[in-house]
Amino acid sequence: MMSEKSNDEALETTLQLAGIKNPNLRKIKILEFGGANDRSAKIVHDATNKILFNQLSESDLGLCVHVTGEMRALIDPFHRQLCEEMVRLNKGQFQVLFYAPEDKQADNEQLVSWNLERWTRKSKVHWKERIKTINTIANQCVDILAYDTRNEIQYSVFGNKYVLLQERHSDSALNKRVWLLEAERVNEELSEKAMSFINNAKNINEVAFRDFSLNLTTVAAKRILSMVHDLPKEVDSILNDSLVRNFTRNPEKAFGALKAMKFIEEIEDNKIKITDSGREFSVF
Repeated sequence: MMSEKSNDEALETTLQLAGIKNPNLRKIKILEFGGANDRSAKIVHDATNKILFNQLSESDLGLCVHVTGEMRALIDPFHRQLCEEMVRLNKGQFQVLFYAPEDKQADNEQLVSWNLERWTRKSKVHWKERIKTINTIANQCVDILAYDTRNEIQYSVFGNKYVLLQERHSDSALNKRVWLLEAERVNEELSEKAMSFINNAKNINEVAFRDFSLNLTTVAAKRILSMVHDLPKEVDSILNDSLVRNFTRNPEKAFGALKAMKFIEEIEDNKIKITDSGREFSVF
């Protein structure tokens, strides 16, 4: 639930919590505002992407950083395309700060699985969009960094004068206020703060996402899906299948990737069955 503050009061409070001292709202241009529902938030994000699109051909993008909890910005197909185009045109990368527990950071498979689960907690994300997001990261079209953002205001800076700002919210919050601002001073100060985060963040090797993507598309993964296409099978019989083992030295990786994507799922008696998404993927 959003607080009862007026939108101006909420913006001023959010700016202060983000580290802007004595924000002067008269010098800040609000380009878009949303918060009542997902539709209004989408209008703000669409406006952000349109500005980024125009900036790609017109001027310098400046420092581009997302200070996020879950990297959900990358689920947006248009935003992914913009990130990919930035790299293609040699206009830099978005640096994406996100939170992941240290034990997840230490294990590549767990790190990708953790992110997949977080991306789908609040709303359904089609498996194709999840794979495309993984591939955008795998292809290094963004630079991802692990940082404890849980107590930070989430925001994005780009174009030397633009800020996408989110009201403080819990991870489970469905609605929150979000503003697209044009304000050079705010951009400058939040860019400096973002750089301090980056300097203290852990750089994540995007190879983890590349390997995950490759494990999904191996012949071993296809064989596992075919084995459970009609009837559930025991985990041991899947992992010890002679063809699966002929196709890969480590069938557990293909198995784990399929499970993380929810293409297969465990049922009673230590058995695995294919999901509807898994059936779609198996013929894709």
